[in-house]
Amino acid sequence: MKGRPEALNTVQLLRVASAQLGIGPQQAMHLAERLYLSGYLTYPRTESTSYPGKYDFHGIVAALAKTSTFSDFANKLLQGEMRNPKGGKDVGDHPPITPTNKSASRDSLHGDEWRLYDYVARHFLASISPDAKFIKRNVTFKTGQYEFTLSGSTSKSPGFTEVTLK
Repeated sequence: MKGRPEALNTVQLLRVASAQLGIGPQQAMHLAERLYLSGYLTYPRTESTSYPGKYDFHGIVAALAKTSTFSDFANKLLQGEMRNPKGGKDVGDHPPITPTNKSASRDSLHGDEWRLYDYVARHFLASISPDAKFIKRNVTFKTGQYEFTLSGSTSKSPGFTEVTLK
């Protein structure tokens, strides 16, 4: 089993933007703040990885379900696959970084702005999705004096990886 990710904080956002999206930290923060000011993301400067008690998960997922990019996966969550997020840590500043009820599309955002929003939306959906489940197998065989071991895993239930591995 591979557990779904914790909610997104600023450090994790900047780390992923730099390492996986090729967007430097300063540019990523500038983009995140612009997305916040445009109403697409929650406040992007936070150390918290714990959602407030009465967070509107359903409303955000319903908004994401209206966009072609996220509709299939978001609708699965709305039809009963939504899970409670991991506990995380509330440091008392702001809630984790998530999309808002004003969802974006490839038509409304472009370039790095879209790529960053897409990552935040997928991470949010993953954080309230089922865990991924795998079947692991190990095979050992001998031939003459040599012993070989083969290890592998097969997806039993993709869970959150269905939305994060695009």
